[in-house]
Amino acid sequence: WSIDPLLELAKTHCYSRRRSESTLTALADGYGGLRDGWRDAIDLYVLYQWLELGDWSAAGGNTAPLAGITDEIRAARRRLTARELRESSR
Repeated sequence: WSIDPLLELAKTHCYSRRRSESTLTALADGYGGLRDGWRDAIDLYVLYQWLELGDWSAAGGNTAPLAGITDEIRAARRRLTARELRESSR
């Protein structure tokens, strides 16, 4: 387990075959008592998970999954950027 429970939720969300916002919300509701800003932290931790997986794959010489991982990294970055833009326009 990690020090931050959000990291565990992010891992579960990140590697889920049926990843969706509704599933993440259900996981968060089931966990309960999450800190303010938990959703932003999840997006950041998901980005971290994809970066780590890409690093491990590349270091091990397994380049086949890197294109898909790169797509996931770009999607995670877009979610973070969109959220930042929404927050700054308030």
